[in-house]
Amino acid sequence: MANDLRSMDIHEPEQLIGKDPYALYYRIGEIMGVRNDPCVCDTMIAAVRFMEGSEALQWWHYTAERKRKLNAG
Repeated sequence: MANDLRSMDIHEPEQLIGKDPYALYYRIGEIMGVRNDPCVCDTMIAAVRFMEGSEALQWWHYTAERKRKLNAG
């Protein structure tokens, strides 16, 4: 994940504040030229939320949210 974030010019955790984790997920896929496993999206949500002040939760805590959001769009 650290390499993925660096590929998007995110070098410090604080740079995640205010970012759209879904946009980060899609951007990583564009950069890599592949569709990443959805758990990468969950991880992005967890990282952004933590940096924005939410409690530290495992990435899988966000799986249901991601499924709702991506299936709705």
